[in-house]
Amino acid sequence: MALNARSYDIAVGDLEPAVQMTVKQKHTNAVKDLTTASTVHFYLRDESDGTMKVNAVAAAFVVKADGTIKYAWIADDTDTVGEYLGWFVIDKDTRPYTTTSVEITIREAYKRGSE
Repeated sequence: MALNARSYDIAVGDLEPAVQMTVKQKHTNAVKDLTTASTVHFYLRDESDGTMKVNAVAAAFVVKADGTIKYAWIADDTDTVGEYLGWFVIDKDTRPYTTTSVEITIREAYKRGSE
């Protein structure tokens, strides 16, 4: 499961939803064709101290022509409560392209029966 959102709110340890984005042209908001892109990497920075939680880890193209990319979490990515900023860097036509960022909140998991 993946959501195409500008912000994510997930519980510690959750691996869903994956971070997904449709890349768009900065000035026209048209979908950016990534057919000639070779790689995509994901970054996640802790907003409180600037520490990189995820640093240039391989992400995936969902549909290159539609400009969709995603990053699937691994357990270490979501093990710490905090406010984070995430973004992708795409290698396209021998140049890196940095996407807009997404806000990611990792919160304590709700415990059943504790409401």
